[in-house]
Amino acid sequence: MNRFRMLPVRPLFDYELAASLYRLCRQNGFSPHNTNDLLVAAVAIRKGVPVLSADRDFERLTGFSSLRLP
Repeated sequence: MNRFRMLPVRPLFDYELAASLYRLCRQNGFSPHNTNDLLVAAVAIRKGVPVLSADRDFERLTGFSSLRLP
């Protein structure tokens, strides 16, 4: 994990984006298993970087958000 760049959270902005992602998830018929994943997704979207993950929730988010996977 030390090879990966750590991205800082912008507290209010990223938490609001994570909440918006949660609402999008619910509108698209699923509940994320871990809401912390939504914060990770929010930061990745804001920074324009892909998320390396084996979590299916991230895959589902790519269908209706600008989240990218490698």
